[in-house]
Amino acid sequence: MEKRRERFEAARWVEGHIGEPFATASVEELKKLKGYLEYKLVHGHCPIHENDHSKLRYKRDGGSSQARMKIKELLIQKFGEKCVVCGKSGIPLTLDHIHPIALGGKNELGNSQLLCVPCHVKKTRGDSKIAHERYFKEKFPHKKIPRFH
Repeated sequence: MEKRRERFEAARWVEGHIGEPFATASVEELKKLKGYLEYKLVHGHCPIHENDHSKLRYKRDGGSSQARMKIKELLIQKFGEKCVVCGKSGIPLTLDHIHPIALGGKNELGNSQLLCVPCHVKKTRGDSKIAHERYFKEKFPHKKIPRFH
Protein backbone atom coordinates (compact mmCIF):
# COMPACT_ATOMS: atom_id res chain seq x y z
CA MET A 1 0.00 0.00 0.00
CA GLU A 2 2.85 2.40 0.87
CA LYS A 3 4.54 1.90 -2.52
CA ARG A 4 1.25 2.60 -4.28
CA ARG A 5 0.84 5.84 -2.33
CA GLU A 6 4.42 6.88 -3.19
CA ARG A 7 3.78 6.25 -6.91
CA PHE A 8 0.55 8.24 -6.71
CA GLU A 9 2.33 11.18 -5.01
CA ALA A 10 5.15 11.04 -7.57
CA ALA A 11 2.65 11.08 -10.43
CA ARG A 12 0.88 14.11 -8.89
CA TRP A 13 4.24 15.87 -8.49
CA VAL A 14 5.09 15.28 -12.15
CA GLU A 15 1.68 16.53 -13.34
CA GLY A 16 1.97 19.59 -11.12
CA HIS A 17 5.37 20.52 -12.54
CA ILE A 18 4.98 19.77 -16.25
CA GLY A 19 1.21 19.80 -16.66
CA GLU A 20 0.58 16.26 -17.79
CA PRO A 21 1.29 12.63 -16.90
CA PHE A 22 4.83 11.33 -17.33
CA ALA A 23 3.72 8.85 -20.00
CA THR A 24 2.43 11.54 -22.38
CA ALA A 25 5.10 14.19 -21.75
CA SER A 26 7.13 15.55 -24.66
CA VAL A 27 10.92 15.33 -24.79
CA GLU A 28 11.18 19.04 -23.89
CA GLU A 29 8.96 18.55 -20.84
CA LEU A 30 10.96 15.51 -19.74
CA LYS A 31 14.20 17.53 -20.01
CA LYS A 32 12.62 20.27 -17.91
CA LEU A 33 11.49 17.66 -15.38
CA LYS A 34 15.02 16.17 -15.28
CA GLY A 35 16.39 19.61 -14.44
CA TYR A 36 13.80 20.08 -11.67
CA LEU A 37 14.66 16.70 -10.15
CA GLU A 38 18.43 17.28 -10.31
CA TYR A 39 17.99 20.65 -8.61
CA LYS A 40 15.68 19.09 -6.00
CA LEU A 41 18.28 16.43 -5.12
CA VAL A 42 20.87 19.12 -4.40
CA HIS A 43 18.70 21.83 -2.79
CA GLY A 44 15.76 19.90 -1.30
CA HIS A 45 13.16 21.67 -3.48
CA CYS A 46 12.70 22.36 -7.16
CA PRO A 47 13.55 25.82 -8.59
CA ILE A 48 9.85 26.63 -9.06
CA HIS A 49 9.51 26.77 -5.27
CA GLU A 50 12.72 28.72 -4.63
CA ASN A 51 10.85 31.51 -2.84
CA ASP A 52 8.28 29.35 -1.02
CA HIS A 53 9.38 29.66 2.59
CA SER A 54 7.24 28.25 5.38
CA LYS A 55 7.09 31.60 7.20
CA LEU A 56 5.76 33.30 4.07
CA ARG A 57 3.25 30.48 3.51
CA TYR A 58 1.97 30.78 7.09
CA LYS A 59 1.52 34.50 6.70
CA ARG A 60 -0.12 34.13 3.29
CA ASP A 61 -2.36 31.24 4.34
CA GLY A 62 -3.58 32.79 7.56
CA GLY A 63 -1.41 31.79 10.45
CA SER A 64 -0.36 28.97 12.68
CA SER A 65 -2.17 26.00 14.13
CA GLN A 66 -2.57 28.01 17.36
CA ALA A 67 -4.61 30.60 15.45
CA ARG A 68 -6.74 27.81 13.97
CA MET A 69 -7.33 26.28 17.41
CA LYS A 70 -8.44 29.66 18.77
CA ILE A 71 -10.97 29.98 15.93
CA LYS A 72 -12.23 26.44 16.63
CA GLU A 73 -12.70 27.27 20.32
CA LEU A 74 -14.63 30.45 19.45
CA LEU A 75 -16.89 28.50 17.06
CA ILE A 76 -17.63 25.90 19.75
CA GLN A 77 -18.50 28.66 22.22
CA LYS A 78 -20.73 30.40 19.69
CA PHE A 79 -22.51 27.45 18.02
CA GLY A 80 -21.85 24.42 20.21
CA GLU A 81 -20.10 21.17 19.34
CA LYS A 82 -22.10 20.04 16.31
CA CYS A 83 -21.51 19.70 12.59
CA VAL A 84 -23.13 22.56 10.67
CA VAL A 85 -23.95 20.27 7.71
CA CYS A 86 -25.42 17.11 9.27
CA GLY A 87 -26.08 18.44 12.78
CA LYS A 88 -24.40 15.51 14.58
CA SER A 89 -22.88 16.22 17.97
CA GLY A 90 -20.65 14.24 20.32
CA ILE A 91 -18.25 13.35 17.51
CA PRO A 92 -14.83 14.79 16.53
CA LEU A 93 -15.15 18.06 14.62
CA THR A 94 -12.72 19.75 12.26
CA LEU A 95 -12.26 23.40 11.40
CA ASP A 96 -13.31 24.07 7.82
CA HIS A 97 -12.86 27.21 5.77
CA ILE A 98 -16.11 28.06 4.01
CA HIS A 99 -14.15 29.74 1.20
CA PRO A 100 -10.99 27.58 1.04
CA ILE A 101 -7.59 29.15 1.61
CA ALA A 102 -6.39 27.49 -1.62
CA LEU A 103 -9.05 29.50 -3.46
CA GLY A 104 -8.30 32.82 -1.74
CA GLY A 105 -10.16 32.46 1.56
CA LYS A 106 -8.80 33.75 4.85
CA ASN A 107 -8.14 31.99 8.15
CA GLU A 108 -10.61 34.06 10.16
CA LEU A 109 -13.73 33.47 12.22
CA GLY A 110 -16.17 34.71 9.57
CA ASN A 111 -14.82 32.21 7.03
CA SER A 112 -14.85 29.21 9.38
CA GLN A 113 -17.26 26.47 10.37
CA LEU A 114 -17.17 23.18 12.26
CA LEU A 115 -17.74 19.97 10.31
CA CYS A 116 -17.61 16.30 11.24
CA VAL A 117 -14.92 14.31 9.46
CA PRO A 118 -17.22 12.71 6.80
CA CYS A 119 -18.79 16.10 5.91
CA HIS A 120 -15.36 17.76 5.86
CA VAL A 121 -13.91 15.10 3.56
CA LYS A 122 -16.83 15.47 1.14
CA LYS A 123 -16.56 19.29 1.04
CA THR A 124 -12.76 19.28 0.78
CA ARG A 125 -12.84 16.83 -2.13
CA GLY A 126 -15.01 19.27 -4.11
CA ASP A 127 -12.86 22.26 -3.10
CA SER A 128 -9.69 20.39 -4.09
CA LYS A 129 -11.10 19.60 -7.52
CA ILE A 130 -11.82 23.30 -8.12
CA ALA A 131 -8.31 24.28 -6.91
CA HIS A 132 -6.76 21.57 -9.13
CA GLU A 133 -8.60 22.83 -12.21
CA ARG A 134 -7.74 26.48 -11.46
CA TYR A 135 -4.05 25.61 -10.97
CA PHE A 136 -3.80 23.83 -14.32
CA LYS A 137 -5.73 26.54 -16.21
CA GLU A 138 -3.34 29.19 -14.85
CA LYS A 139 -0.08 27.25 -15.11
CA PHE A 140 -0.71 25.28 -18.32
CA PRO A 141 -3.39 27.17 -20.32
CA HIS A 142 -2.60 25.34 -23.58
CA LYS A 143 -3.04 21.83 -22.13
CA LYS A 144 -6.02 19.70 -21.30
CA ILE A 145 -6.69 19.59 -17.55
CA PRO A 146 -5.75 16.15 -16.19
CA ARG A 147 -8.39 14.17 -14.38
CA PHE A 148 -8.56 14.83 -10.64
CA HIS A 149 -8.19 11.65 -8.56
